[in-house]
Amino acid sequence: MTPVHPSPPSSHHQSAAAAAEALHNYQKRRCAVIFGLSCFAIIFIALLVVLILYVRTPDQEPIKPRFELEQVGVEYLNYSVNGSSTASVSLAVRMLFMAENDNYASIMYGVSSLNITYRGVPLGRATLPGFCLDRVTRVQTTVTADRVNLEDAADFVRDASLNDRVELRIMGDVNAYMFMWSTITTPVSTLRFFFLLKYVSVDCVIAISPRKQALTSKLCGPDVLKV
Repeated sequence: MTPVHPSPPSSHHQSAAAAAEALHNYQKRRCAVIFGLSCFAIIFIALLVVLILYVRTPDQEPIKPRFELEQVGVEYLNYSVNGSSTASVSLAVRMLFMAENDNYASIMYGVSSLNITYRGVPLGRATLPGFCLDRVTRVQTTVTADRVNLEDAADFVRDASLNDRVELRIMGDVNAYMFMWSTITTPVSTLRFFFLLKYVSVDCVIAISPRKQALTSKLCGPDVLKV
């Protein structure tokens, strides 16, 4: 009796199995692509929500940063009378400034200089270093004058010797660079990143007692106009 061997699978069965495997692989790749796009969409929506919450538009002007003279320390204020109408003035005044930022964005302060004058006559200059401000910080500088000659020194000699009160004015602009977001109104609403420059003005009058070598008063901002 001749043994009966099973017949090999037909080509139709082989092509059906290959098609089923290809379909399975396609569905796997499709699921992977859909999952990746879903993750990307979630991340994009989350970033968009953050931008909506924190982006400032043109009708929301940034808050002007505050830069104030907080403390003044007098190291020395000396003078000598040269003849009948001239005087030589030397001084060293230490100043502590407080910078405060109420904006959500950080502020970069550039290197700036402040002038100190007596009745409009320049005596010296103070240099403020640059720094980055998030919320509140303090920066210190010292202004010095070494034997500055005052041609018409009658007022200074009277203020220093008789009144024991020498008023000096400190003035200058401090550069404040702020990075903000803003929206542009175009046919297609877009967002742009822009660079904002603000000037913070310092205008203070300090009164020093030459006898005590100490500060007696300090006025800044609008109060200076009352002096």
